[in-house]
Amino acid sequence: MRALTNTEAVAITATSLGQPAESDPSTLLKPALRRALFALAPASRADVVRYVAEPLIPLGLDRAAVETALDELVVYGDALEMHKGPDDPWDAPATVLRPAPPSFVEREDGTLVILGVAGDQPTALPPDLDQRVTTHGPARILRASKAEHLRDHLRILGFAQLSEQAWLRLPAIGTASAHRRHWTDALAKVPASQGAVDDLEILDWGKPVRYYRGRWRAPTATTSGMFVARRPQLYGAHLWSFAAIENGVCRQVLDFYEDQDRQRPCDIAWRLQAAIDANLGHPQPVRVRQADEACLLDFFGPLPAFAERRLLLAGTKLPGAGCLFSFAIDPSHAAVEIAALERSLWMRPARDEEPL
Repeated sequence: MRALTNTEAVAITATSLGQPAESDPSTLLKPALRRALFALAPASRADVVRYVAEPLIPLGLDRAAVETALDELVVYGDALEMHKGPDDPWDAPATVLRPAPPSFVEREDGTLVILGVAGDQPTALPPDLDQRVTTHGPARILRASKAEHLRDHLRILGFAQLSEQAWLRLPAIGTASAHRRHWTDALAKVPASQGAVDDLEILDWGKPVRYYRGRWRAPTATTSGMFVARRPQLYGAHLWSFAAIENGVCRQVLDFYEDQDRQRPCDIAWRLQAAIDANLGHPQPVRVRQADEACLLDFFGPLPAFAERRLLLAGTKLPGAGCLFSFAIDPSHAAVEIAALERSLWMRPARDEEPL
């Protein structure tokens, strides 16, 4: 008996997850999370993260990387964030994660986007098709020509077909002022708060849009207005809300919940904040840069899931350099994607040499 080296442990773990033995440890996160979702569902985010992080941390990964990978699976559609159902255990959190069933989206160019979790197996695809799958972040792409009719083959294998529109779940397009007015009118109908709202944080629209983390703060005695807000709850993730504050006191609060388009509460909050910023005359920027043969779109705040899903089809998500994160896309697609961001999130494109 002998202790395994780190390289040997990674190789064994990779093989058990259906990955090449020489895989980088970071590539094991999403296969491990898919298996955890199947094993634990319905489960809280914390339980899924802990289930994956504890055995992988000794291999050189950290909890933050696991949480980021799980966020990407939710955005992409492998994991579904849902309200607890009547048949779920009584002690399940109010919001739970479930694995999406094996499904696919066929694009106009014939490529197939593979979604969902295949039980405790790495994939529901047969080996000959699985070998043709390439990954771009959380996206799994099966290259095919239209002549192959792979969609019929996947249906026989039990995959459900989703339309691109249904998968992207794009919101209705309107003006920033109309979107903001919709939510201010909804907040105005909420009864006044009967007591203090503990540990409330607001996303301050008076602070620079290019530093997302720095915009969060607690209300002070001089704080008045309507703000996107969040606050902790006893179990589960923070509650996202829209709050009316007067002289530092929360007078009304409207909690966000998953809507009919399966937008997460944070997605609703981030889109509302984008509308508020645009309506106040300082829309959120997207910096456009050229790098080698790609066009880089730099973002300074989180994007709603529908926007990330669309960008995942056009390119690859990258760690931020002087920004929160970036997407590298084909220059021929840049104008179309920037226009979509302007329409749906009222963003302002800025070239690398322009001030933000």
